[in-house]
Amino acid sequence: MKIDSRILKESVELETFGPIQIRLHKRADFLWFTLVPLIENATELTDLSVGEQIQLMQAIAKVESFMKTQPEHQKLNVAAFGNVVSQLHIHCISRFDSDRLWPAPAFDNTEIEWRSEDNLKGLVDAWSSHPELTA
Repeated sequence: MKIDSRILKESVELETFGPIQIRLHKRADFLWFTLVPLIENATELTDLSVGEQIQLMQAIAKVESFMKTQPEHQKLNVAAFGNVVSQLHIHCISRFDSDRLWPAPAFDNTEIEWRSEDNLKGLVDAWSSHPELTA
């Protein structure tokens, strides 16, 4: 199963949870995860079996569990647009009322700030050591 190159360019793989790959977005404005069902030709949620849909919801809950441990997390935004990348992928974005784009959408066309390698590594390490994820 091949993941769209635009998703690969803007994120790093954290883990594969059942048929769902959990990826950390490199954008620095907020904590942002991209969940990619590794299901061939899936472009809509209805392309997943009921079991795969349940696993996707479990992956979203896992991401939210991690987000709640982060100091700036206030509200989880979940979306599956597919206007640019048709491959089914779900955005899980942690928003807070002092983020740079608040209250505008996370997909605002302002200049993107990218995470430093150290910041990215710190989040990957935090994900790997989160107790609810390692139990």
